[in-house]
Order: sequence, then structure tokens, then C-alpha cells
Amino acid sequence: MRKVFAHKCKTLLTRAIISFVILSILTMAHLSSPSRAFAKPLTSSDIQQSFQDFCDFYYSDEPDNEQANDVPNCEAISDSFVSIIPENFQSQWPDQSLEQLAIPTISSADDLQQALLDAIGDDPDLQALINDDPDFIPTLFVFDSSDLSS
Repeated sequence: MRKVFAHKCKTLLTRAIISFVILSILTMAHLSSPSRAFAKPLTSSDIQQSFQDFCDFYYSDEPDNEQANDVPNCEAISDSFVSIIPENFQSQWPDQSLEQLAIPTISSADDLQQALLDAIGDDPDLQALINDDPDFIPTLFVFDSSDLSS
């Protein structure tokens, strides 16, 4: 009887140790994984919202009557903006600026301006927003989300 009991205890103890080791390994793997691995990637609507936040930020120092015209025109560019940013970079903007992202097709403010003008097409109001404001494109090129909190 003693042998049977000792054998059962030994089996239970072995199983408990194996379960504890497996649980410890799983816990360590979960805790050591970067949190970005579990982060939800941005969708195109998220990047559009971020672009609209940029528009609000950029025109925030204008009088209300100018904001009423410029902000909606700027927000109308959001689809064009999303279309020129490659998908693999969309989740990183505006946490990083376009300048920091070093997108091969948009390596300078001039590249950004040309890409946006090409994406906008023949809309004169939207083209004027880009062409008539010499600070818009350079500001967009270096803009990152930390600018919103300053």
C-alpha cells in the first residue's frame, strides 16, 4: 500500500512540476513580447482622422472665418494623402513624421507636394491650398503626433 501511495505522489508531483514549467514558459513568452505585436494596426480611416487632426492643428491660429474655408478644404485632401502613403507606412504616421519614415517615393517636401498634387487631380481649390501656402507642405512633411500636444 505504501508503494502505491508513494508512486501516486511521485506521479502527481511530476505532473505539477511539468505544468508549472509550461505555465512559466508561456507567461515569460507573453510578457517579453513587444506590446506592438498586440497593437491594432491603423486602418485607412484612422490615418484619415489623423490627417484631419493635422488640418485642425495647422489652421488653429487662423481667424474663424478663414478656418471655416481652409479646414474643410484641407480635410478634403485626406483621401489623396492616404493614397500616396504606402500601406506599410500608414500605421506609423503621425507617430513618426514623413521625414522620419523615409518613404522611398516621398523623400522630400517637394516629392510630397508633387505626389499630393498628382493624387488631387484637377480640383483648383485643393491645388490652391497646396500651391498658395508655402508652409503647408513643409509643415506636413515634418509633422508628427507630438506636435499636437505642444
